[in-house]
Amino acid sequence: MKKVILASLSPRRKELLKSIVDEFTIIPSNVDETYPPSLNPFDVSLYISDLKAADVYKDNIDSIVVGCDTTIVFEDRVIGKPIDKEDAKKTLMGFSNKLHYVVSGVTIYSDNQKYQINSVNKVYFKNISEEEINKYLEFDEYKDKAGSYAIQGLANKFIEKIEGEYEAIVGLPIKELIQLLNSINQ
Repeated sequence: MKKVILASLSPRRKELLKSIVDEFTIIPSNVDETYPPSLNPFDVSLYISDLKAADVYKDNIDSIVVGCDTTIVFEDRVIGKPIDKEDAKKTLMGFSNKLHYVVSGVTIYSDNQKYQINSVNKVYFKNISEEEINKYLEFDEYKDKAGSYAIQGLANKFIEKIEGEYEAIVGLPIKELIQLLNSINQ
């Protein structure tokens, strides 16, 4: 099997990939993650995952390079990482008692071929009070998290249900990735 490279420093993605690939190397990409404003919000994570994978692949063409990105789509717009605590509060209040989408895009380059996965998952939040959100925000878990939360963290109590793959919401669609890696290695 070829050397596998994960083009991400995300500890969550590292742990998830470790569950299906015995050995891999981490080489983070150095790309600007700006995307065209006209891009469909559901395609943003694919676009960015492609940028990341292509950046690392250009110097590692004898490897399988896996690039990943996860975005949150709410009311037809991409919700990024919060600027500050107030921004996080506003985002979480908006999610209260509503549905949003967590989209995990994966791009793999191998043998000058590009393969992609676009995993779209639904997350339904319960009705959450301002007091509950304020208490959550005391722990600073919202920092550096798209949508101001991580499903595997303290905010899991806000979630009523999900439709899709839990691991994809964490950051890497494992089930689809296993199938894709198996097809590449045949």
